[in-house]
Amino acid sequence: MREFTCNRGFQRQVIDLRSLIEDIRSLIEIRARDHGVSVSYALDDANCEVECDEVLIQQVVINLAVNGIEAMSNIPADRRRLHISIASRESKGVQITVADTGPGLPKVSPDQIFTSFFSTKNSGLGIGLSLCKSIVDTHEGHVWFTRPEGSSGVCFHVMLPRSS
Repeated sequence: MREFTCNRGFQRQVIDLRSLIEDIRSLIEIRARDHGVSVSYALDDANCEVECDEVLIQQVVINLAVNGIEAMSNIPADRRRLHISIASRESKGVQITVADTGPGLPKVSPDQIFTSFFSTKNSGLGIGLSLCKSIVDTHEGHVWFTRPEGSSGVCFHVMLPRSS
């Protein structure tokens, strides 16, 4: 999996994650509109620069967003919301969060969610989240998910180290 993500050569550069989100915003919004999902953003004003391969991190965010959009297909249209945020976490780095109001994830081990070929979709291949984890690991970052208290949906978080 790691070889697949880096097959084109790892092209690290300093990127402002707010700009990265702006660059892929229209792609996400087109997909969301096609599925009747409203999208909102919260982009921190603080320093959100990380050293990363821009294309690979774009792929992570798009994958997490598309997963969220598709997960909401069976809930009422007025409850379909996707929220993408970028937040500076001081010395920890910069955090990307992609949250949806879908049905949430099944009660399985957090490690299992990121395992190759594990899927909650009938037609899913089960490589999307595994690929995201591999990309984030390559960037010396961390990916995890949380279940919102008292509501449905899931939040996926990606923490990337700040550029030095």
